[in-house]
Amino acid sequence: MIARYNLDSTVEQMLEGIQILSFDLIYIYLNEAARRHGRTGEVIGVKLVDRYPGIENTTLYALILEVLKSGHLQILEHQVEYEDKSKSWFDFYIEPHAQGILIRSIDINKRKKLEEVFLHTQRIEAVGRLAGGLAHALNNKLGAMLIYSELALDSISEEQKKLRSCVQQMIRSIEQSTILTNQLLAFGCKQGLDLKTVNLNDLCENTLTSIKPLVGDIIEVKVLIEKDLNEVRVDPSQIEQVLLNLATHARDAMPKGGVLTLETANVFIDNSYCKHYPKLSPGNYMMLCVSDTGEGMTKEDLSHIFEPFYTNKSIEKGSDLGLASAHGIVNQSGGHIVVQSEVGSGTTFNMYFPAVHLSETQVPKQGAEVLSQQGSERILLVESDPFLRAAFMAGLEKVGYQVESAVDYETAEALFLKRNTEFDILLTDVLLPKSTGSALYNTLKSRKKNLKVIFVTDYINNSVASNGLSASEYTLLQKPVSTRNLLLTIRKVADNV
Repeated sequence: MIARYNLDSTVEQMLEGIQILSFDLIYIYLNEAARRHGRTGEVIGVKLVDRYPGIENTTLYALILEVLKSGHLQILEHQVEYEDKSKSWFDFYIEPHAQGILIRSIDINKRKKLEEVFLHTQRIEAVGRLAGGLAHALNNKLGAMLIYSELALDSISEEQKKLRSCVQQMIRSIEQSTILTNQLLAFGCKQGLDLKTVNLNDLCENTLTSIKPLVGDIIEVKVLIEKDLNEVRVDPSQIEQVLLNLATHARDAMPKGGVLTLETANVFIDNSYCKHYPKLSPGNYMMLCVSDTGEGMTKEDLSHIFEPFYTNKSIEKGSDLGLASAHGIVNQSGGHIVVQSEVGSGTTFNMYFPAVHLSETQVPKQGAEVLSQQGSERILLVESDPFLRAAFMAGLEKVGYQVESAVDYETAEALFLKRNTEFDILLTDVLLPKSTGSALYNTLKSRKKNLKVIFVTDYINNSVASNGLSASEYTLLQKPVSTRNLLLTIRKVADNV
């Protein structure tokens, strides 16, 4: 009797749901976990189809019948929908029993949530790679258009005012288009960042002057800051852009007014929190929080919130890359962004950035502005895009530089050797077909120690460009490059400024 009591007690206390049904699928036994999983009251003696109308149309029911017929174990991962329309995920193990069938149910909601987070992250990263690739190609075309437009403007006399005005408008349009490519790069975590050690309190204060007119008078803006806030290493201009993007989202969520709150705090993230967000590591972080009292979002909206051009707005309000680029900037900065929202309860964006040691400082580079853009140095230009390559050559040759071009690593190396290493400057894209600009530079430098290099990039950070080079060995140019910036950079590098 004692053994029987211990067995019954053990089964009753199991986390797995245990239920036994007769051959006619009438409930014979359920333990506490099974009653909890099924949200049932007293069902002993009740038929399965009477307790759950419609279950006969499910895969679960079909497998129950299969077990009764074959006598073999069947396993199913199944989402159960309850009478109140809520849902839960379970693993079901259906096996034959002397009195009919035995069904074991295991709650897998936590596992499914982690899988969902992982799959969502994978989807965002895949779209991010696509966005980065599109931005890279678009920047090449914009760069060629910008240089040719500037060269055309330079050749038009001051008397031809209408024609000059048309070309100037073209240049402004091209420059505005770079905003879209920067957002695509930010979303894809491939935008170049100018990292500095800063205090998030200062960033909030600096951005307030832009946020208040952006959201309008009907929205109250509150700032709650922690006085002794530790510092973080981020690109200040990019984080300010994140704040503006989130403020714009909050404004659209509060058409009748409300409260927008910016908050900072020192926080410690432990292992239990990191289990829900695998990309985070335990440690000290600075939290930057942006919250609103607006309309809030559904679970469906939350699952897509950082996808580019996804919107829950009306067609008139449109959609953009604001939240997608915010997600990309925060992640590229080594941080993490979490959104919480419910319909009617507003939305909160929590951003976490790793704390930096007080000893970490940044010494700004000093350099005098070079007025002269003329030159006669020999330049080896390596660029795979034919339009951008031709535009670079046109801009450089116009002011006296001697330029020869190559499309990839192999042709550049062959040309370098053919010209007996007479080049003074290597101007190369960071990414080359089947190789990199830094690999090419290392090869050519072994043959000419004083060769100077400029990497052109739109798409990766400095560490990828440098590939082990010291910061003093190379200069970075961000695409798309204006003629003036190209010529000034070439002159600075040639003169060691």
